[in-house]
Amino acid sequence: VQAFPSLANMQISLEEKLRLFTQRLPLLSMLNVKYIISAYELPPTPGLAIVAAVDSTRFHIPIYLYENARFLPRVYLAPAVRFLSTTDEAQSFTAVTDSKNDLTKVSLIECPGCTDQGRASPKDTLTIRDYRDGYLNVFTDTAFSRWLVFSESNLPGWRAMVDGEQVAITTANYLFQGIFLPPGEHHVELEYIGIFSLKKPR
Repeated sequence: VQAFPSLANMQISLEEKLRLFTQRLPLLSMLNVKYIISAYELPPTPGLAIVAAVDSTRFHIPIYLYENARFLPRVYLAPAVRFLSTTDEAQSFTAVTDSKNDLTKVSLIECPGCTDQGRASPKDTLTIRDYRDGYLNVFTDTAFSRWLVFSESNLPGWRAMVDGEQVAITTANYLFQGIFLPPGEHHVELEYIGIFSLKKPR
């Protein structure tokens, strides 16, 4: 995978670096980043509000603390999804780091054969009953089919159960776990059980 260019190493002006940083805010939001500490004052950006500004060290270096109102929670129902036509790692990385993709609005699902993108309804609910290391227990109620995104690395060893039946886990947003949910009420459990305990879902 080609490395995402580091702003620190780019031979461009500070103003351009700050502009590119705020342009990448949807990527940080997808990574559940709620607060940002910066040595520079960031340009005005929708969803980004300054919380505090203080001088640090005896040299009075300014430090700025920002709150990102658009950050995504650890588990959520994707407002919309787009299926990637490949599971190639390099192409998926390129898609998720493309500034044209607002990952707070559209989740990228690595599922070339999938067609049901689901549809959001204002009445849809997601209730977390238990969340701890290696385990998530939620209840959902949706008017239409939806994709649930769990911001936990989609590594081998995880098992997903929907209403007691094991289902497939799909990679969402290059890193995370995506679960397809039919319409209606569902009990969803995701648990890390180790790679040697996994059984192939139906």
